[in-house]
Amino acid sequence: MCIWTRYRELRALGIAQHVVHMTANSRIGPWFMAKILNGILDRVYLTKLGLRSMYTRYLEPRSVS
Repeated sequence: MCIWTRYRELRALGIAQHVVHMTANSRIGPWFMAKILNGILDRVYLTKLGLRSMYTRYLEPRSVS
């Protein structure tokens, strides 16, 4: 993936510019980048997008009884 494409997409997610610069200029592969992005895009950000935690989804049917 081109550095500028990676940079543009990360900025569109609302990540801080200095973090995007370090991440976009990294030469490591996408699997390792996923580990880094997992730390950047925290649970609060994903909740704002309307996504629910897999852990809370797992506990829902078990708390009914």
